[in-house]
Amino acid sequence: MLIGELARAADMSRDTIRYYVRLGILKPQISAKGGRNPYKIFSPQDLETLRMLRVSQVFGMTLREFQIVRRDAGPDGLSKARRREVIEDRLAKLEAQALVLNDLIRRLRDDLKGGIVA
Repeated sequence: MLIGELARAADMSRDTIRYYVRLGILKPQISAKGGRNPYKIFSPQDLETLRMLRVSQVFGMTLREFQIVRRDAGPDGLSKARRREVIEDRLAKLEAQALVLNDLIRRLRDDLKGGIVA
């Protein structure tokens, strides 16, 4: 599929997809068509990669972390041990963020109770 088709299927902009190509996250086939700007042909696997990327971002993974995990995956995906490691790491980071957020929530509630906010 061409970039426009992939963009629609993934619900992403063409610029975002071009950015992922520049980062090496997507590696489309290059067509002979298009002259100086050859067409990039994307596969169903590229669409699946974008879907996995979206899920990883929901869980707070950076693009760099996504690339590392993806690099570690073999043809059958991540090993059970590596998958466990990734999940444990992500969980620890989310729990740390939750502590910070809970502290901020507590402080805001205290401000409201203390009459700081009119």
